[in-house]
Amino acid sequence: MNSCLPFAVNSLLKHVRRGVPVNAAVSPLSLSASVTMLGAGCSGRLLDRVLDFAGSKSLDELKSRFSETMSMANTSRAKGCPEIKFVNGVWIDKRLTFKPSYHKCITDTFKSQAKVHDFQKQGGKAAVVDINAWVNVQTKGLIPSIIDAIRPETAAILGNALYFKGAWLDAFNPKYTRKRDFYLVNGDKIKDVPFMTSNKSYLYGSFKDFKVLEIPYQRRNGDDNAFSMQLILPKEKNGLQKLLEKFDADLGCLNGQFELEKHFIDDLWIPKFKFEFTLENIQFPFMNEGGIINMTDMFVQTEEGPLYPKIFQKVMIEVSEEGTEAAAVTLSTVFGACAPSVKKPPRVRRTFVAEHPFMFIIKEENSGIVIFTGIVLNPQKRAEIK
Repeated sequence: MNSCLPFAVNSLLKHVRRGVPVNAAVSPLSLSASVTMLGAGCSGRLLDRVLDFAGSKSLDELKSRFSETMSMANTSRAKGCPEIKFVNGVWIDKRLTFKPSYHKCITDTFKSQAKVHDFQKQGGKAAVVDINAWVNVQTKGLIPSIIDAIRPETAAILGNALYFKGAWLDAFNPKYTRKRDFYLVNGDKIKDVPFMTSNKSYLYGSFKDFKVLEIPYQRRNGDDNAFSMQLILPKEKNGLQKLLEKFDADLGCLNGQFELEKHFIDDLWIPKFKFEFTLENIQFPFMNEGGIINMTDMFVQTEEGPLYPKIFQKVMIEVSEEGTEAAAVTLSTVFGACAPSVKKPPRVRRTFVAEHPFMFIIKEENSGIVIFTGIVLNPQKRAEIK
């Protein structure tokens, strides 16, 4: 379910090109839920475009792959292993009715129940309270709310919530955390940024233009899933845009399949960071100009003509000495109307000092599914919305 990873990386690239030193993060996995939920309501040529974007041969295959991903994400894990919740929510206006086939998809594939509300009454106040409460619970309070009001022409709201909490296999000792300088894209530097360090060995790779460090999360014997965070550091202080352009152009690089070897890192410094980011007005390639799509297999009937979804995603992430906690919520409001292989370098002093903007990926190792990806432009920027 990495079909949305290229889209996510391209979104990060566009963000960097705007030149605002604001951290950004996207969940390709949560975006894929939105694609599947929308695709299940489409037919004909539009469905073909959705399937082409998702890399699936049929709607049944798309739904099957999505079910497998949900099963992987929601598998019970031993105490100490990463905690993941990957759930869906569906809300529909009382004026409309889902087709039986789509309603079956909601229950069987999305593992959810459609909740009926009056979106026209008091700005959909009851639905707003319901949706925000659902978001707060599913993200364990990391994202306490997501919407303020609902427009009266809203037909349905399709939501996905993703929560991740993982402790490092080897935690960073807080007593060794030091304040250092961090260099911004424009050459300015900020002082007193807390940096973590360790004397452990990590999977590491040094390539032509960047370095990669992989930090594993705890895992218990018998657990089929192994999660890790990869930090991708450009060798040039202002090299993040070039790095993203490289990944945007070379789809083979996007899955984070780097040739890494375990090494002791002579000089290791990683900044702590915590921030939130909202990706608004998401336009998937299969959507027509203006975002209009004919979801003919979603509703029994509608007098409002073609439908168009307004899609956005909100992400919250924190990385500290103990590990990572992150959450993402993607809402689709439906309205009526990799590094190439290189020769292994000889033994040299290895460093990974993330004192300038870098990229990160959180993924499950065996399936290769990327849960979150993002960029840190300023580790002291905490709550930013773009």
